[in-house]
Amino acid sequence: MKKRLFYLLPLLLWMGIIFYLSGRAGSNEHSLPLIARILDRFVPGLWKSLDAQKVDDVNYLFRKTAHITEYLVLTFWAFRALQYGKPRITFKEIGLGALVAVLYACSDEIHQDRKSTRLNSSH
Repeated sequence: MKKRLFYLLPLLLWMGIIFYLSGRAGSNEHSLPLIARILDRFVPGLWKSLDAQKVDDVNYLFRKTAHITEYLVLTFWAFRALQYGKPRITFKEIGLGALVAVLYACSDEIHQDRKSTRLNSSH
């Protein structure tokens, strides 16, 4: 049981983190200050010099990169849980790990759409 939990727990925790973060309202408002801090840290003054279109472009790129990264990590954790410590890597487990990530991404989109629908219908 402990061994199974060792392989399954990171996957479940990562799924929970994705679910929590995707359910937060106003994600753009949350990401822009973070992007500004990151850019100011590495290229001081750049963020303040960007016009509205460039800010939108940087925000889009940042958010898409974050999405790709979060689902690559999910694929890794799913693959690891499916592999369950076997010494050999098989394409079947890699494919199933990717399938788990794709299915979870689909369910996450449904979760976001439902939350968005509820927020819009309450106004």
